[in-house]
Amino acid sequence: NIYYTEATDPEGVWSKPVRITTDDTTGHKLIDESGKLRGSSSPIGYGGDPSVIKVNGTYYMYFSGLENTSVPPNKIYLATSDDGIDFTVYGAVVDVKKGEGLGYGAGAPSVVYKDGKYYLYYYTQSATNYYTDENGNVTEQIEPTGCVLKVGDTPYSFGKAVETRNTFGTIDVKWVPALEMWVACDYTDEKAHGGYDVKSVRIGFSANGTDFDFTNKPLDRPIQDYSAAITHNPGFIGTETGFGYETMFLTYGVNDLPFGGSTQMFTRQMAYSRITVIKA
Repeated sequence: NIYYTEATDPEGVWSKPVRITTDDTTGHKLIDESGKLRGSSSPIGYGGDPSVIKVNGTYYMYFSGLENTSVPPNKIYLATSDDGIDFTVYGAVVDVKKGEGLGYGAGAPSVVYKDGKYYLYYYTQSATNYYTDENGNVTEQIEPTGCVLKVGDTPYSFGKAVETRNTFGTIDVKWVPALEMWVACDYTDEKAHGGYDVKSVRIGFSANGTDFDFTNKPLDRPIQDYSAAITHNPGFIGTETGFGYETMFLTYGVNDLPFGGSTQMFTRQMAYSRITVIKA
């Protein structure tokens, strides 16, 4: 589920979270007329992993979501808003085929608006994507899996997916003008990247937005809580168009605590590191 909260400083007092639901029970409507996404009271259908940018006064929120089905795959949906609170669903901007890969589909978007184009990074286990032309004809396109990039001239339509190299799972990406570089963060799978017994956060750099250089040296990684069993889902705090700074807050989740019972849900603490990147 997607919540909204605000503060003037990460160390300050945060406002009470407001749940942006897929129905209007709290006054915050997030559903289109077709009812494609169900309300929060339904056992299926949800919104998660939001990435929000603001362009020319309009908020564009890309998020992972399920159709009106009981099983994945996830698809990436777009919702728009004038105030950042009340959203209207446009529809799926990444439509994938059911039953491929491990069944996850496509999700965890990260969006940047740069030089009149929309850069959509996301993770996918589905090689098949669907494209609709101006006449409404739908075609299937076989594309890379893993972390990929699509670029669009509008926030509603994107080109073919391109593989991002050296990334691991989902990433959050910012364009940093002062460095003239794309800066990304991801989290590793325990000992597979660096030798730690826990998952940890890495930072990578790219000149072209697709070929990233991540260090796998543990001591070169940003300061984080290595005592936590898992450190995951990192993200940068940047500008409203998805740009970043030489000094940024890097946020991430730590210490998954099970709710108990038969549910597979967890409560997560949020932590952050303040990092400064210097171009050599």
